Amino acid sequence: MIRKMLIPAFLLTLTVLPSCSTGTHEYTKFLSIKGQTWDYKDTLSYEFGIKDTAEYRISLSVRYEKEYEFSNIWIKANDGNINSRIELPLFSLNGQPLGQCSGGLCTQTLSWKDVQLNGSDTLRLHIVQNMRKNPLRGVSEVGVIIDRIPQ
Repeated sequence: MIRKMLIPAFLLTLTVLPSCSTGTHEYTKFLSIKGQTWDYKDTLSYEFGIKDTAEYRISLSVRYEKEYEFSNIWIKANDGNINSRIELPLFSLNGQPLGQCSGGLCTQTLSWKDVQLNGSDTLRLHIVQNMRKNPLRGVSEVGVIIDRIPQ
């Protein structure tokens, strides 16, 4: 009897523990979209204090509902120097959500760009939605992930 209970408990542990890890990112921050309704005027701001002079990879991540009405999302990102318009595909051509999904929420992450950053500087990013529809519904969070690129 106890043996029958141990196997499912062990399998549950194997599936839950990896999802609890924080990873090795230099910076990870997700900001919530109030009411999952993102207006043009809602600017999301991120600030990363650079510790070491090195090359870093900046990735953008969007958490969205499976019922989101478009196949992609266009966002504008400003890093203080350059305005960039970036497309993140959220659904495949056959309508399947991309990224990691749990329940009705999916997370899609896209590597955006690699940059050389100098220690003791601060990287500031400002992100707005740039779709034709305003307000945009079905987006719950937008995140920035920064990783140091190994030399």
